[in-house]
Amino acid sequence: MHRNRSYNDKSDMSGIRTITSASSDNQDTEVFFPAGMQPFEVAEYLDTDLVIGLSRKQIKRRAAKQGANIIHSEFKLSFMQSIRSQIKGLLGIMLIASSLIMYAFDRQYSYLAMAGAIILLILLNAILESRASSALNVPRKYTAIKATVTREGVTDVADSRRLVTGDIISFSEGMVIPCDARLIEDNLLTVLETPISGARGSAVKDSRFIATEDNELVYANMVYAGSIVTGGQGSGIVCSTGKDTLLRRITGEKADYLPAMLKYIQSSGKYISIVTIIACFALLFAGLIAGRDVANLFIISLSVGAVSLCDSMASLAAGSLGYGAKKMSNHGAVVKNLNCIPKICEINTIMCCKNTAFPPKKMTLNGVYTENTYLPADRKLTDKAKELLYLSLACSDLKINKSYGKKRRGCSAFSGRVYDEAVAEYLSEKGYDVSSDIGEYFRIHTEHSLSGEVNRVLILHGGRNVVVLKGAPEFILSRCSGYELNGTGYKMSQVTRKRILTALEEYSQESGFIIAIAAGETAADNLRDITAERRLMFKGFITLYCSMDVDNASAVYKCSQAGIETVVSSSDSYYTAYNIAKNTGIVTSEKQVVTAEQMHSTDHGLFIANCPDYKLFLNLSDNEWRHILKYRKQDKRIVGVTAERLEELALMNEADVSFVPDSAPDTLKQSADVLMLCSGMDALTDCLQNARLIFIRIHSVAEYLTVGAATIFFSTLFSLLFGLVLPFRVQDILFGGILFNLFFAISLAFTPTNRKLLLEKLPRYKVRPLFRDFFHPLMYSFGASVCIPLIYGITGSFSATICGLTLLLFFYALTNISRTSIFQKKAVANLPLLISLVISAGIMGGLFFFEPVRNIFEYTEVTPTQIGISIAVSGGYFILLQLIKLWLDIKKAKGEKLKESFLPTEVVDSKNITQSEE
Repeated sequence: MHRNRSYNDKSDMSGIRTITSASSDNQDTEVFFPAGMQPFEVAEYLDTDLVIGLSRKQIKRRAAKQGANIIHSEFKLSFMQSIRSQIKGLLGIMLIASSLIMYAFDRQYSYLAMAGAIILLILLNAILESRASSALNVPRKYTAIKATVTREGVTDVADSRRLVTGDIISFSEGMVIPCDARLIEDNLLTVLETPISGARGSAVKDSRFIATEDNELVYANMVYAGSIVTGGQGSGIVCSTGKDTLLRRITGEKADYLPAMLKYIQSSGKYISIVTIIACFALLFAGLIAGRDVANLFIISLSVGAVSLCDSMASLAAGSLGYGAKKMSNHGAVVKNLNCIPKICEINTIMCCKNTAFPPKKMTLNGVYTENTYLPADRKLTDKAKELLYLSLACSDLKINKSYGKKRRGCSAFSGRVYDEAVAEYLSEKGYDVSSDIGEYFRIHTEHSLSGEVNRVLILHGGRNVVVLKGAPEFILSRCSGYELNGTGYKMSQVTRKRILTALEEYSQESGFIIAIAAGETAADNLRDITAERRLMFKGFITLYCSMDVDNASAVYKCSQAGIETVVSSSDSYYTAYNIAKNTGIVTSEKQVVTAEQMHSTDHGLFIANCPDYKLFLNLSDNEWRHILKYRKQDKRIVGVTAERLEELALMNEADVSFVPDSAPDTLKQSADVLMLCSGMDALTDCLQNARLIFIRIHSVAEYLTVGAATIFFSTLFSLLFGLVLPFRVQDILFGGILFNLFFAISLAFTPTNRKLLLEKLPRYKVRPLFRDFFHPLMYSFGASVCIPLIYGITGSFSATICGLTLLLFFYALTNISRTSIFQKKAVANLPLLISLVISAGIMGGLFFFEPVRNIFEYTEVTPTQIGISIAVSGGYFILLQLIKLWLDIKKAKGEKLKESFLPTEVVDSKNITQSEE
């Protein structure tokens, strides 16, 4: 046996450097070089004990000084940081100062109200961003690495974020290392250090190694945060945590990590603010040429800049992202990688394993097939049937809850796999003492399948060693050399095998799940013995009814309607897997099912050609399943995969988006894009819908806020160029351009979901904003800017003008980022948006009809005729624009249809294969 390597023996003092003992609280990182020190030297330097670890007082003091051990940067934005950031923008401050100066010379309350509104807007933005910062860091608590740490002589599992320098931690295979540590001892410890060194292979670690020079990136006696233990085990002393780890120093990540979507919005805001400043100067220049009042024009120009709400755009986007991410976690999906949200919106293929997508909720035993006879569950058990059921339990990980004496409601006497629980509960209902009887089957050796299920055991029963196999009937039958009938063993012939398979096919129609059992006496003392299965006999199979979750079937249907295909990998028997897939709507015929044997026997090129038609894959290896992913991506599919085992790490890395259940190993959870707190296809579908909702909210805000500023700018510019009266005053811009505009923007940032969200065709955006992203809102604004002077020219009323502006903004917000005419696709009902319109109408009512307010802001009463004109012009323009969109959509559809008519029939059929399956 390999002996643990360690270097704790203080009797060997050769090569030990003499250092001055110092507390960890005062350590100098320039002098501290743990790779060149022995473990007890490091312990002495960090004021810790190699056996009992740190004391509670030491931990508390160091945690207060060092902070949380977070090896990946978080998104942090405090209230004051947001205030400072907005002040740097200068535009808002200039508008506040100018408004106050104007109020000092001209006692109009509009100027005072404008200054107050901008101050409140800055505070609102800061509140939104600080709350978003907290919400976006929620995933950290779900994905924190667990560490085995020794403190005050007690070894326990703790949250790695609470580690401090001097802690004694243990490493085991499969764990992600949460900090930089000096090894104390190791036992065949190998670590994958790709995030640190870039090396692909695992590095062998040696606690006895002592570095002589500090000129290497990594050392053999050190382990580093972000690395993965690929083999062996060991222990070490924590030397660096958080931002002091080598990973953080190499990557140079900043503490204010910003997701890509927010970077896009931030860049958009910067570009819009630059354009706005240019627009302000353009208006001033045009006003000077036209001989207008410069002072009034200056404050209006600054107000136009404020209408762009650039800072509010970033704040609303951050608030929307934080709110959406929090809602997703409440629905069972924690988005670890916020940058993957646009990719989630584009997913059109979901590759999942059957356990993650379709977890069985409840199973009941239907019957038992043994000795060529099927025994329904309501019949009395024969001795052979009873033996078959107990052999099934012997080959399982079933646990008996001994505290079940009181039989509390909702509490089960057994815990394990759903089908094992069903067998145990059936025997218990028949009056058998499962906890006592199962003791007659003493387990010697156990083997598990790739999915973690017990599939082979060696037991001691009746004084003899017996090997038991459990699994899919086709697999079990292929391993059996005989079968039993009336207590006598017979050789398994092709006729008998066919008869059993016929019975399987018959009973699989009635039962959703079938488990086959084989057993045989053996002289082997472990399962690695090649002779262990030499006398394996087919014992029979158990049929169980699996209640199908309607939500999962509904989720598959929703995905298929949206053009998202669901592809499933299963290790169940053919008929069990086929029935589940057919009942949930994944497959419609057996032509869409392929087994590993069929794949191997089919010509490789032919299989690749037919691969898009297959939806259910049976008994594929991890490498073969990865090849299916490769073929799907070659077909230009955006693929999301589910993974629950370490062997599927390569599959996750090659997929566009990866989903991992909460029960998965830490390594997978750290590498995943999305952590699923709930299993089931319905949870995956909810995740897709919520990601789309976040995407629509953020980009709708960015596009919409362009409309208000552009409309007021073009309207003012046209009025100056053509010698018209300016259609806006400061108070009009305050209420229509800032207040009502902000109401509608907030409504878009928190748009409610709708059931047709998956069917929405979303526009695509590049990493950085482009002019074409804002082409539609600018075109809308250009037309709207003609409507505003028209309304004022007809009515001569600023009250009617502000009504028209509000309606134009509302109509654009109603369509969010949809590029389709409302005559083809109804506008989604947005209750917050309607409420915002009602509130805006109420405020306008107060401005127009409540005399004290009307006198303060210099408004006049608006007549029904003036309101009608505002509605007619604004609504007419909107309808005309939608009719033009409809005409362009029809023209585009005809062009595509004409193009398809020149394509070969096979190409058209392959493009429409999804619709034909529907």
